[in-house]
Amino acid sequence: MKRFIFFICGILLAFAGYIAFAFYISRVPAAPPLPAGIPLINASDLANPASFLSGGRGSASVRRIYNPALSFKSAVRIRTLSRPLHPYETQLRVPTTAPVRAGDALAARFYVRKPLFAPAKSRVDFIFEEAGGDYKKSVSLPVEAGLRWRRVDIPFLSAGDYPAGKAHITFRAGYDPQAVDIAGFELINRGQAGWQTSFAPAGFYEGREAGAAWRTAAEERIEKIRKGDIEVKVVNPDGTPAPGAAVRIKLLKHSFSFGAAVSSNFLFAGNREDDKRRYKETFLKLFNSATIENGLKWPFWSGEEKTRTDKTAAWLNANGIKLRGHTLIWPDWEHMPDGMEKLKREPEKLRAAIRNHIKEEAAYYRGKAAEWDVLNEPLYHQEITGLLGQAEVLKWFQYAREADPSAKLYVNDYDLLDDFGANTEQQDRYEAFIRRLLESKVPLDGIGLQSHYKWDLTPPARLLAVLDRFQRLGKPIQATELDIDIPDEKLQADYLRDFMTAVFSHPAVEGITLWVFWEGVHSVPGPALYRRDWSKKPAALALEELLLKKWRTELDGTADGQGEFRARGFLGTYEISASGGKTSGSLKTVLTKNGASVIIKLK
Repeated sequence: MKRFIFFICGILLAFAGYIAFAFYISRVPAAPPLPAGIPLINASDLANPASFLSGGRGSASVRRIYNPALSFKSAVRIRTLSRPLHPYETQLRVPTTAPVRAGDALAARFYVRKPLFAPAKSRVDFIFEEAGGDYKKSVSLPVEAGLRWRRVDIPFLSAGDYPAGKAHITFRAGYDPQAVDIAGFELINRGQAGWQTSFAPAGFYEGREAGAAWRTAAEERIEKIRKGDIEVKVVNPDGTPAPGAAVRIKLLKHSFSFGAAVSSNFLFAGNREDDKRRYKETFLKLFNSATIENGLKWPFWSGEEKTRTDKTAAWLNANGIKLRGHTLIWPDWEHMPDGMEKLKREPEKLRAAIRNHIKEEAAYYRGKAAEWDVLNEPLYHQEITGLLGQAEVLKWFQYAREADPSAKLYVNDYDLLDDFGANTEQQDRYEAFIRRLLESKVPLDGIGLQSHYKWDLTPPARLLAVLDRFQRLGKPIQATELDIDIPDEKLQADYLRDFMTAVFSHPAVEGITLWVFWEGVHSVPGPALYRRDWSKKPAALALEELLLKKWRTELDGTADGQGEFRARGFLGTYEISASGGKTSGSLKTVLTKNGASVIIKLK
């Protein structure tokens, strides 16, 4: 009898726990009201959602679900049964009911979640686009759904003039088998009000909050792996200890590579001298590594462009800045010199032209370029390798090694850290590609992971998981081409801070390269940190806080009774000085993971 009672109690407790959990995940986050505006979507249009499912009808289902506990009472559930050939083959479309002008400020709100027993990952893309024609998009926002309702607020500007019905919203769900619930959708037009007036984005990456668990763990790793112990012993001119001597420890240059792309055309063409001065000063203040944005790519490496690139490389070397060469081969016709496509029917001449270029350029910068992206974006650009065969890739790395044995050789590709870090198909392909290189004994020294972001901000915890995956390949990693092209400046700053913190904390990573730091040299200014007039966006302030304060070591102290002073600092090159009375001394040293111990003799 007791067993039966315990059994019943267990069932009741489990049921109560399930009810409590179901109630917990069904709660809807509180939200302020949307600002005033003209509604662009009729809620009744979602009454029969199946009629709006376009393409992929055999691989998806759509239905309305009801829940009286929800403030919006009902939701639409899109279930992807099998992955279509293209993501747009499974999507829900709803046309606009009122006209929209180019530049109008639109504000969208919706809630997403995945059902309790759905597959592990659920993703839906929210899109506002032209209905037909080029399907010009005003916004394309990938959103991940968890078990709890997630509110998404997104302000954006209309990219064109659209009469009623000539634009539509789309919820795209053509990914791996999944289910996602969408509810509480609203879309309003606020006219020419500016994109963010009284309406800020919400519902973006997890882990943004100050007390996030990943952040505490990352700070602990940074303290452990990015710092070392410094021991300073100060002695008098006669060699005896100098107790009470003043000691100063200053980091001159990080061992970790903090870099950015530079424009050789801007630096050594035109006459904007004041901007050039600010550009150089800002770069040298922040960075110790550089990628010449275009000048080292094959189509640009000739004539006056090459002359400016040479001058840029010389300027970088003169200032102790490491040069990352980008790139020796970008294997499609679009990224090769004019006329190369004529060799499509003469593969042996094409092989020879690529071989000669790699050897020539790598040898030309021998001793100047510390690293090379030998191969850029091999997964998406396969016109050349498809023609010559994948085995040719192995030779390209060997040619680069022969031309410059001291340069570290990288492969570089994208859709790995970005896209929420959820593009496992691309990650699988990249890992398999790199494994083939390593198994073939290719001289590959490192792995480049491009980091171009729009709204697809990868949560820091997942960034670390992707880095863990590629760490298993046993080669150093660099986060390359980092830019965050979103109009919300506070969100941009927060994500830059968190991306850099997470990546800097990972033991396999040796560098981070930003792609756009000043608006004045880029046609797309959104990702820039500094505005055209050199005023600082919040992202610039976030970067400076990290590189010039938080991750900088500059200490003053006093030698103890034995003339010794101990400290802990970031790994890198240091200037250490000491003084006592009318005597002083200084030296430079390199702090490694094994620490640094120096003796300063006062003179």
